[in-house]
Amino acid sequence: MKDHLQDIVLRLETGHDRVWWTSPTSMTGGRIVCPIDFVADDLYGYFFYGHHELERWIDGIARIAVSELRFGLGVNFMKELSVFKMILLMMSTEMESEYDSNLNGETFSSLQSKYTEQLLQAAYRQRERIASLELIPNPDYSIRKINNFYEMQPYGAYTSSSSPWCLAYSEKKYDSFSSNGTNSIYVVLHRDFKLMDDIVTTQRCLSFLQDIGMVLSPPYDDYGLSMLLLVTDPDGSLIYCTSRWNHTFKHSSHDYLNEYQLSLLIGSNFYDTFTYCLT
Repeated sequence: MKDHLQDIVLRLETGHDRVWWTSPTSMTGGRIVCPIDFVADDLYGYFFYGHHELERWIDGIARIAVSELRFGLGVNFMKELSVFKMILLMMSTEMESEYDSNLNGETFSSLQSKYTEQLLQAAYRQRERIASLELIPNPDYSIRKINNFYEMQPYGAYTSSSSPWCLAYSEKKYDSFSSNGTNSIYVVLHRDFKLMDDIVTTQRCLSFLQDIGMVLSPPYDDYGLSMLLLVTDPDGSLIYCTSRWNHTFKHSSHDYLNEYQLSLLIGSNFYDTFTYCLT
């Protein structure tokens, strides 16, 4: 499927030619990759890993994600990408689909308009589900609100050497993730995060992973769950979550945990915690 995604992306109007897409370039941390490999892997991980039912719309998904929402080319449309994925999952549960492989040429905006009510209902149900939980604060975790690039920098040294957090090394990337201060950025830290290396263990997190029904395998392990990066939009909704593994495992590099799972992890209502967290 990766080869198919590469072929699709190379045909899209992205402002980049084949030479740019296929020329090796240096990523954060010094890793050398071709942009087409990085984007195709990430595209598969975000939309299709664990959701093979979405493959029937592969052309339309790649077109909207990469051409319109600049997936893999920038982070200015994180919220829209999150909404797009939710729409696709809603569409996949319908008994019959009216869409062809190219999603009938629909744009993100046109799909969003069609699913506005369902999206509002899903957001309401999520908040109600979390509000109904009986939570006890988890003393193993602390939350730091990051106010600028210089507060972010120290955490880069603790991320995976194979895929460090780019916004801890590049002020330009930080500004893009924060949308120049419009979005809020947080790190969630296990008290032992400085002591953990990337050896895969699950002793600390076994109970949590069982609670959320997650398979015991990286990046869902002690290392991955010891240090998380979150980005929320102005209304407090989660639009990006990655672990310290970051892009090492493509299927979790953008939406590692959701609001419900994060509430269980920290033992506190996500929306209350990250709306009012000031330190």
